[in-house]
Amino acid sequence: MASSLRSAKRRSEFLVVTLSSQRAWSLLRPSTSCSLAARDKKKTVWLLPAWLSIAVVCLTSCGSIDSYRITKGGENQVCEDVRKAIRSIPPPRPASPGICRWHAQIDSLSTDSVQSPKWRPFTPSEELVRDMRLVSYSYFKHADKNTLADIWKSEFQSQWREAMRKGEYMYEQSSFDIDDDGRTERVVREVHVGCSDELLWPATPRMYVLTDQGIDDRYGPSGTNVSSAIIVRNRTFAVVVDSVPDPSPKNAAGQYQPPRLEVNLYWPRPPSQLVPFMLNGPICSFEPNR
Repeated sequence: MASSLRSAKRRSEFLVVTLSSQRAWSLLRPSTSCSLAARDKKKTVWLLPAWLSIAVVCLTSCGSIDSYRITKGGENQVCEDVRKAIRSIPPPRPASPGICRWHAQIDSLSTDSVQSPKWRPFTPSEELVRDMRLVSYSYFKHADKNTLADIWKSEFQSQWREAMRKGEYMYEQSSFDIDDDGRTERVVREVHVGCSDELLWPATPRMYVLTDQGIDDRYGPSGTNVSSAIIVRNRTFAVVVDSVPDPSPKNAAGQYQPPRLEVNLYWPRPPSQLVPFMLNGPICSFEPNR
């Protein structure tokens, strides 16, 4: 018996090297014939270790493939930390749905050096949503509440209410240092759950800073539009999906190609009395491996 086991082990080791997974699978498929010979049953039994070994090797190698390469900031340890953290996330695909799905996966980052903020459900008042919509307009700071209410009703209210009725928007809150100034802010974000197929570029997620007086207009969406926050070595950065300029957007047949996308990491700059919150950079750029 011991001699038979050793012989079977040697044969299975040989098969790991010489048999393709397709051949191994064809040998392992159950036969529909009722007259399966006893030797064929034995063959299936001792081929099983070979098939399992092939599967394990394949899964191990596939899991080690990086989805991205660093094209800017390769000497920066922060960039390498982020590359390792996003290595298993499939690259974003062009148009809104693909980009939205990519941002959603960023929310689950958790490594020794890179984490995503912990977002919790939040139910804003309609007045607060109104301010989110209007904070990027130049008149927001100087308009009175009645003027803002009129603009909201005429431009946004009915569409937003209908979208909420359909469950298209989700609001969340978190607390972290969004501008890397050493102080924690209360951050609210709006996410378009459906992520419209009609848009080439998504309009969310958008982040806003909330104070006791409402939305802080120094943190308008211009600096944080369509971005996700991540924390790298206890410092906050913004991750943004950008399109890469293409001098030849058409293929040989004269058809326009989808834009090439890259993932960029930006460093936030705290707002001042004269300059609003902005994103500096990018300090790191990542392109999908082809």
